[in-house]
Amino acid sequence: MKKTNKLIVLITMLSAITLPSFALEETANQPEIKNSNKPIKIETDYKGLGISGGAISGVGFSYRQFFSEKYGFKTSAVIYFDDNQTIFDIGIQGMREFSSNDWLRFYAIGGLSDFSFKRTSIIYPAIPAPVETKAPVTNTTSPDTQASPTPVTKTLGEPVRETVSDTYLNFGAGIGIEIGRKEQGLSLALELPLVVSIKNFNKLNFIYPIPQISLIYNF
Repeated sequence: MKKTNKLIVLITMLSAITLPSFALEETANQPEIKNSNKPIKIETDYKGLGISGGAISGVGFSYRQFFSEKYGFKTSAVIYFDDNQTIFDIGIQGMREFSSNDWLRFYAIGGLSDFSFKRTSIIYPAIPAPVETKAPVTNTTSPDTQASPTPVTKTLGEPVRETVSDTYLNFGAGIGIEIGRKEQGLSLALELPLVVSIKNFNKLNFIYPIPQISLIYNF
């Protein structure tokens, strides 16, 4: 009986020692489970630099940025001037994606641009043609003999400096497709907006669908 009791006590002590160690080993071998309620940060602040040409996006060097997965904007500008003319173009365009994958995106666009120019020209008056007038009779003995007609030349006027300036305000909306990755590398965008053009803020110039194109390096 005493041997039996000693055996039971020995088995109990061994169990008390080995079971905690086995439990710790099993816990260590289990994969770590992260808290699924913690929000995962997704990079959406995409930027790009390039060139664009369009009636509502503007013409020139471009900067583009997306603030979310679907919404972004693009602005373009260029200026040129010399002694006789100044040309200025600036535009801003908003974009809203409605279908996309890694290499292809479809989106809607809406934008506004201002194209202005000022040109100075020097206008030279036309050279007038000589005007012939009959001279008085110099030989009284022969009434049929007369002096040769004398040409009379008008005085050439001074050059006139003329300045012409116009402003075209263009706005509209349409659709676009872009090929290339938005996260990095080059992408090519082709767009087709319906453009309304106003000349000098008071006259309708035209309403036409005008294609646009841009080449952007994304980073």
